[in-house]
Amino acid sequence: MLSQEELTAMVAVEEKRLGVGSKKFMQRHNEIMQRIERARGKGALTNGEADYECQGCYGSVRSV
Repeated sequence: MLSQEELTAMVAVEEKRLGVGSKKFMQRHNEIMQRIERARGKGALTNGEADYECQGCYGSVRSV
């Protein structure tokens, strides 16, 4: 079993690898969320874009 410190370190490495919080990451996140909304039949906002900016909702183990 991993210690809290080991888990925190693993998460930090993975966040860096994925670019969590970067503009590119958030753009891709928004694209995925738009597709989910369309698949659910809700469409997107009137301008064709959904807004899923998650200002800090992702957090990390460090922010818990």
